Amino acid sequence: MLTSFIPDVKDEPYGPHVRNTFDLWLPESDKPTPLLLYVHGGGFTRGDKSSFSMPLKVECLRSGIAFGATNYRFATTAPYPAPMHDSARAVQTIRHNAARWKIDPARIAATGSSAGAGISLWLAFHPDLIDPESDDPIARQRTRVSAAVATNAQCSYDPRFVRELVPGNAYDNVHLKLLAGVPEDTDWDTFEVDKELDA
Repeated sequence: MLTSFIPDVKDEPYGPHVRNTFDLWLPESDKPTPLLLYVHGGGFTRGDKSSFSMPLKVECLRSGIAFGATNYRFATTAPYPAPMHDSARAVQTIRHNAARWKIDPARIAATGSSAGAGISLWLAFHPDLIDPESDDPIARQRTRVSAAVATNAQCSYDPRFVRELVPGNAYDNVHLKLLAGVPEDTDWDTFEVDKELDA
């Protein structure tokens, strides 16, 4: 049923953490279908895969497009790049099981708002994390998606870049600090970020 909130694939694990799960709604089809994967927002510190738009899901299924929604670890316990890498692993897991779920692995797109938008763009533009030589068959799958739809996306998650681009103190945001893995009371004026925030 198009409007059913109950997924065809529920809480499918893609990693060891309790939040490493996704849901899938699959259209009736005798051939592989595209997939739109929803990545939730919440400043990398809250949110859930259940916050997707029901009209969007319904329209996808009506159009013969599978719909998915994924969770990821929060930056409060797993800072960057964990939320991005979790979502990439979800994409790899879906591709690994594409035949089982009748999903076309070449036509997977990601969408989300705010943090979910940032992750979606990261999945589309970041260099692929595929490891063709891995003993893990899931790691041998591609991580890049073929398209991304972003709503209320941020221009960057690197406070140094945000400070240069955006007037005011937008760079001094608690969510950026948590994502970077630094204390909330960090003073960016005197602190040097010791890793590349390529997001």
